[in-house]
Amino acid sequence: MKIRTMVGVCGVLAMCAGAVGQTAPSTTPAKPEPAKPVPAVAATPSTVATGQVVARSSGIPQRDTLMKFMTTATVEFKETRLEEVMRWIVATSGADADVLWMDDHSGTGLDKDTPVTAKFENRTLLDIVDGVLERFGDVNASGGGATWQMTQSGAIQISTKDRLNKYRRVEVYPIRDLLFETPNYTNAYELDLQQALQQAGQSGGGGGGQSPFTQQNQGGEQQRKDQAEKANEIIDILTQLVETEQWQQNGGESSTMRYFQGALLVNAPDYVHRGLGGYSWWSRGATRISHQGNRRYVTMGMDAATNMLKDMQNQPITATTGSGDLVKSPGGG
Repeated sequence: MKIRTMVGVCGVLAMCAGAVGQTAPSTTPAKPEPAKPVPAVAATPSTVATGQVVARSSGIPQRDTLMKFMTTATVEFKETRLEEVMRWIVATSGADADVLWMDDHSGTGLDKDTPVTAKFENRTLLDIVDGVLERFGDVNASGGGATWQMTQSGAIQISTKDRLNKYRRVEVYPIRDLLFETPNYTNAYELDLQQALQQAGQSGGGGGGQSPFTQQNQGGEQQRKDQAEKANEIIDILTQLVETEQWQQNGGESSTMRYFQGALLVNAPDYVHRGLGGYSWWSRGATRISHQGNRRYVTMGMDAATNMLKDMQNQPITATTGSGDLVKSPGGG
């Protein structure tokens, strides 16, 4: 496989500037030094062009790790071992990543020797991981496929689902807003305006007489479901839409969901929690959800807040309060 290296404009200008700054020797020119070999990348893709995403640390290790996987790349793999593919992805991202392989200590995990043939153009490294694992899932369909998840320390784990299922945690999801049901009153009072005017005329405009409101008899209020019954319906919907094969209700072993006092208690691995509620530290607008058959895919995109426009910068703004005083923003626009 061939590698095409892209040299930046800044690098070319730097080399030219260095050449201009040198003075010509008075004697014979010195013997040029041999060119240093370019270090080869781990996975040796046929073509690669990366665009590094530069962002400040947010103080949230998980978010910082995913931001490094937002680096864009164009790469093609031709019968490349999965171990080499993952090694190249991790090295290119520079993030804290842990690929869990099948070995003598564990009978579950990714197979290092799985051949990968795929081409990705201008895709983020996270998209490339999803694309590679989706192809691996077809080979390892009996284990539920492969995916990635985040750890509490901020590292990203990549492996088969049956291997990732060993790392579970309990989350509480409040659902009181979903259980609330607006009453549908079918026996409300009815205002008979014509009868009220007639009564007012007969009584000489006084305030006596019967009430203008008459009660309708339509069988009373409609019967409503209790909260536990509605919560069970929500559980049934979620376990049929998100990682269906992982729930104990569907015969799986990794995930459980129970209702308790207005909340769902979920014990599951991180990738299942991601399918249920996403990540609170990641912009929801940057998350894309798609369905293919009975599977639900959640794709993490780059947060719009980290984008930087060319030749654009923050400027302080001035506003006028109600009293006419000028207020200047210290942090800029």
